[in-house]
Amino acid sequence: MFRTVLPSLTLLGLATFLSAQEAAPAGNDEVKKIMQEFQGRGTLRDDTPPKAPKDALETFKMRDGFAIDLMASEPAVEQPLYMSWDSRGRLWVTLYRQYQFPAGLKILKYDQHLRAVFDKVPEPPPKGEKGADKIVVLEDTDGDGSLDSHKTVIEGLNIATAAIKGAGGIWVMNPPYLLFYPDANEDDVPDADPEVALKGFGLEDTHAVANSIQFGPDGWLYGANGSTTKGNVSSKVSKNVKFEGQHIWRYHPKTTVFEVYAEGGGNTFSTEIDAQGRVFSGTNGSQRGMHYDQGMSGSKNFGKHGPALNPYAFGFFDHMVTKSDGKRFSQTFCIYDGDLMADTLGGRIIAGNSLQNMCYASRRIADTSTFRVEDDAPLLISTDRWFRPVDAKVGPDGCVWLADWYDTRLSHVRPVDDWSKKDGRIYRVRPADKKPALKPFDLHKAPTAELITLLGHPAKWWRRQAALELAWRDQKSALPELEKLARAEKNLHAIDALQALHMLGGFTDELATDLLKHPDPYVRRWVVKCVGDTGTASTQVVASIKELAAREDQPEVRTQILCSAKRLPAESSLPIVKVMMSRDADLADQRIPLILWWAIEDKAEGDREALLTFFSDPAAWEMKLARAYGIQMLAKRWAMAGGKENYDACAKLLALAKRPDDQALVIEGIAAAFEGGKIPELPEALATPLAAFIKSRLDSDLGLAVKTGNAEAAKKAAAIVADIKAPSAKRAALVTALAESGSKEAVPAFLKVLSGPGDIGLKKAVLPVAARFEEKRLAEAVIKGYEGRYAGDATLRDAAHRMLASRKEWVGYFLNEVDQWHIKSEQVSPDIVRQMLSYGDKELAARIEKHWPQKNSTLSDAQKQAEMERIKTALRGGGTGNLEKGKLLFTQRCAICHTLFNEGGKVGPDLTGYERTNPEFWLTSTIAPSMEIREGFGAYVAKIKGGQVLMGILDKQDAGGISLRDIAGQRHTARAEDVESLEASPISLMPEGLLAGLSDADLRDLFAWLMKP
Repeated sequence: MFRTVLPSLTLLGLATFLSAQEAAPAGNDEVKKIMQEFQGRGTLRDDTPPKAPKDALETFKMRDGFAIDLMASEPAVEQPLYMSWDSRGRLWVTLYRQYQFPAGLKILKYDQHLRAVFDKVPEPPPKGEKGADKIVVLEDTDGDGSLDSHKTVIEGLNIATAAIKGAGGIWVMNPPYLLFYPDANEDDVPDADPEVALKGFGLEDTHAVANSIQFGPDGWLYGANGSTTKGNVSSKVSKNVKFEGQHIWRYHPKTTVFEVYAEGGGNTFSTEIDAQGRVFSGTNGSQRGMHYDQGMSGSKNFGKHGPALNPYAFGFFDHMVTKSDGKRFSQTFCIYDGDLMADTLGGRIIAGNSLQNMCYASRRIADTSTFRVEDDAPLLISTDRWFRPVDAKVGPDGCVWLADWYDTRLSHVRPVDDWSKKDGRIYRVRPADKKPALKPFDLHKAPTAELITLLGHPAKWWRRQAALELAWRDQKSALPELEKLARAEKNLHAIDALQALHMLGGFTDELATDLLKHPDPYVRRWVVKCVGDTGTASTQVVASIKELAAREDQPEVRTQILCSAKRLPAESSLPIVKVMMSRDADLADQRIPLILWWAIEDKAEGDREALLTFFSDPAAWEMKLARAYGIQMLAKRWAMAGGKENYDACAKLLALAKRPDDQALVIEGIAAAFEGGKIPELPEALATPLAAFIKSRLDSDLGLAVKTGNAEAAKKAAAIVADIKAPSAKRAALVTALAESGSKEAVPAFLKVLSGPGDIGLKKAVLPVAARFEEKRLAEAVIKGYEGRYAGDATLRDAAHRMLASRKEWVGYFLNEVDQWHIKSEQVSPDIVRQMLSYGDKELAARIEKHWPQKNSTLSDAQKQAEMERIKTALRGGGTGNLEKGKLLFTQRCAICHTLFNEGGKVGPDLTGYERTNPEFWLTSTIAPSMEIREGFGAYVAKIKGGQVLMGILDKQDAGGISLRDIAGQRHTARAEDVESLEASPISLMPEGLLAGLSDADLRDLFAWLMKP
């Protein structure tokens, strides 16, 4: 595999020196200078004054029928980040006061995403430097509905993000550790120093560390991990579990097993498990969040956040599609499974949006096996800029509780600790006509019968806490009654009884078989999940799940069948998968086809022969799911992994294909494994049948034949490309095949296209791939005909520039033409200039400086400051701008890359959901776009063996190779073995000085459109 290099952050900023607070963690002068000069971006600290707690209440506009109460404030809570309740109904709050720098560590360097490299790994508390984080407990001692008591339970923590009581003690997420403080007598005083349950979580970005731990209904402790940290986590039995970026993880307190539950998301900083046991999290985009299926691969910024855990996933699931106001971001949410407000909020997502100082209420709408989301009226909006809801929970009283970070600053993109450390609020939202108050209780001491009765409570919190208490007590005497409740077909909460029973070890084959016929689909789903979690299944249970797979009509159950099948041995898994594979209608489901593939892929290396036996059944070749997500992907996976055993498996799979269409299916899968390059020399066992098939398909599938290296096919393809009478679409497809195969037959054909008149569409197909060939005649053809064939069409001209910038030798030719004014320097895109600079050649750099003095480096601090003042002055005077003129300016200057109000390009982020009403946001983003590059939109420079250089946004990175998308939308692919290096550029694709040349009136017009409500 190629290496990925992340260069250190360029020293840039707007020359604002902030002295006292930021210098302490700097480990050297370079880091100190960054801290002094890096102004930051996003919602930073300003002079807006805070409001007194009671005054802040007056700033809330509540949805009709709801009221809000202030439950706690500073000094009892300061920078509250996470809330949980124990079995006595007491509120545990994690105060994240140490953020953003760990105590006792020095920063040696930053990367371009402001991820820190520290001088050491901190020791687990209480060892090492003491931090300012602490865990406090708030309690309503007299049952009047107010929190009249608070105490500190644990202090001196160092980057502690969550705490929860249960399973014999106190669990604290304190990256890089998960700590367990034993508390056998439940007096809130730890019996000893904490045990390190887990170690190895990343710490390099303290706004994206491990967080949000909670006990699931299966007894595991679940948590989230943010987007910009890596991990290499170990427990007593799980060793070196590696990951990069966002996911949901879980840890079992008894078995001490740790695993990644599901991957993907935004900056995942919340965990929610609903009443049916489904897992969710919020996000930092404009959607509400992610729905996680067990073992899934989800969306992430594969450049910044690392490749997928499974390089052979061949796809991923995205966030829940959301119909909303389009604003960022609902980073935390809970699902209302309470009783008090079930009539108005039941089943809805309650999501805090810290950036917009509000909370959403959103409906989940079933959409095949997942969900889409639509917003109701907001639950609340505050006019207080300091209101920052960072956690949302449903409490035992049925109210929605909010932890308010309470700070004018929100953005992490500034290496300065100027957070408001002494502020924080806890609120609860209730019905306007009710003020609930719970009498003191203690489920930890409740009789077994009472806990069993609570499994029928209308609120999830009570049911789940009762089930967990039964499990923590190991109350096996409850098993007969629990089985009775789980079997009861009319029991609305049978799943809760089943969950308690399972945690107590009462899950038997007989019970599983019977409950797979339960009328509640979520009981059936949970049974299947329990079977998968054991990692083994009896013949009886496998037979029952097979029967269920054939008849099940609820898509979430079918999804879990495949998730669990993946976790079982091949002899149990594949019979179940085969039944699921026969359900052609599931091709239309959003998730089932890929999950089916993941169940098959899990066996690809360890159970090759079992899979080949599996597909030896002719009936399998008739199944639509099997063809698209089984056979073809399996051929691709084996070919992509390579090696004798995998190639032999490809040959055997091809031998099982009896019909030409079946053979094509396998061979197309093999060809797909080598996207971006030619098919390599293969073992004779595979090469011989492959060649025979290709020979028979030269006329019907010429592109595939070219990719296999067939010389006759390459000649035919080149002739068609050169034939102006051939269909344009066919010629374009063969251009790609010839380029990826590396066939020299391509060069004469490409020369004819590039040198000839017309054929603009075909020229656009040839230009992005021509640089694959180290053939200067291709560059000369473009240069010679530049004025007559390329200069007049903007997109064709840009494609020609990109081609000439893709090889160092060709850059020299390119600059010769610029020197002679044959190519106008002002028509060359800034990202192309940066691509030419990426060769690191001093002579070329000097020539580039001559023509583009401001495009090959960032603007100076003085220039940035001057431009900012110019724009501010223009916006202050002259009245409001014209929206229509502003829209036109946006279209001309910004829309090629950015979407705003559903119009524009996709190269850069959609701007609709950002802080558009904040002029400072726009000024920083346009004047210094490289200060912090938005996730998913950073540029990468790939150096390819043979001399080609590619530049663009990283679209894909897997075992096969990479795909880059340049600013013009052109897609460039390269095989992993052909990539010499892949480097993240510290410079944004967005050019600086974008607003230069605009008059004061133009600026007012543009900003009127950008900031339009």
